[in-house]
Amino acid sequence: FFSAMSFCPVPHTSRDQGWLVTGALLGASAALYARRLYAARSRGQTAKRHGGPTLASADPALYPYLLEKGTRPSEPLQELFAAVEREPRARMMGSPDEAHFLGWLVELMGAKRVLEVGVFRGSTTLALASALPQEGEVVALELNGDFCSTGRRYWDKAGVGGKIDLRLGPASESMRLLLAEGGGGSFDLVFIDANKADYDDYYEHALALLRRGGVVAVDNTLWGGRVLEAPAATADTAAIQAINDKLASDPRVSIVMLGIADGVTLCRKR
Repeated sequence: FFSAMSFCPVPHTSRDQGWLVTGALLGASAALYARRLYAARSRGQTAKRHGGPTLASADPALYPYLLEKGTRPSEPLQELFAAVEREPRARMMGSPDEAHFLGWLVELMGAKRVLEVGVFRGSTTLALASALPQEGEVVALELNGDFCSTGRRYWDKAGVGGKIDLRLGPASESMRLLLAEGGGGSFDLVFIDANKADYDDYYEHALALLRRGGVVAVDNTLWGGRVLEAPAATADTAAIQAINDKLASDPRVSIVMLGIADGVTLCRKR
């Protein structure tokens, strides 16, 4: 849809002015309708699968093209993605393009120490560890050790198992322990993708553990479109809305929210 303002001539009479205003209003209404229609369709597509694409869902053929031309997963990582798809709760896996992006970000930053809050089957863990230098380390926090058994096989196959320090238990407790061990300011990147109700606690601990100039990546910040609910239908949705509101105005960081997968917000510590 195009606004009538883009092609109406400069008015010379009151009739011309009337047509100009009417055309502008119709054009604005059409543009607003198009935006709302696109947003509704995008929310419907994204809600089907948290790990799926957002903008790339406009064309079913576009997302496979994105993966083919825009990512370079190793053979072990490709095999792990396929293995996770065969496991229960496969939709909890981070999307391949997001895993690739986070690995690329590690390389861009020259990161050496990464904290992952929420491991699940370990595909993103593998992408992060593979991007680190030989002396690099991923401290990976997970509540359920059974989930990690799938990933561990492929971590070792990829030759990065020695870079991964897997710590089992509630993530908040593990983060407090890291601080008690003197880990404050020692991490380059923190990736948060765990219990949504605890996102605020994870974020505050992440800032304490992060060096200045480091990045906190907060996952699921679009939450399948449910961030637009008013009021929120679930506690998890309310928690995502609250963290988004906080990040939008937190002077301690500069942020950008990206439409990758289910939304990821990058927060650079000032």
